[in-house]
Amino acid sequence: MGVDGSAASVSALRRGIVIARALQVPLQAIIVWRFPTGVLEVFPSDYSPEQDAVDQLTAVTSAVFEGSPPDDLIQTAIEGYPAEVLIEISSDAAMLIVGSRGRGEVASLILGSVSAECAEKAHCPVLVMHGTSAAESAQNLLDVSTSDATATASTAGH
Repeated sequence: MGVDGSAASVSALRRGIVIARALQVPLQAIIVWRFPTGVLEVFPSDYSPEQDAVDQLTAVTSAVFEGSPPDDLIQTAIEGYPAEVLIEISSDAAMLIVGSRGRGEVASLILGSVSAECAEKAHCPVLVMHGTSAAESAQNLLDVSTSDATATASTAGH
């Protein structure tokens, strides 16, 4: 699942852990980084975009999991273009979960949309999360459904 620090990607991470547990598959949180190449950009000589991405991913997962990310959460920082990296990784995934920042139609036409490109080209099902309020409500509903299903599955075998 793609993480970029946006509210939608935080919702995606929250939903991802519930889905991963329900499917009994590992959850991999991925942040994609690139070295800024703008002409007017000046960075300190010790600036590391990779370390910046790792720090951002760590901060997001720490916040989502209240300082204790689960042991089975795989956190990865990869250099490249976000959509390309996520689409490539989707070939080995049960599901790709990404957030939609909701830039608007004009910006998406000019800048492109990672979530739209992933939805179109991924090699597995894609879940695109929008915002947090509705997602948080749905999360609570899914948590209850998952707990009920797990309890039913546990008792059905006995």
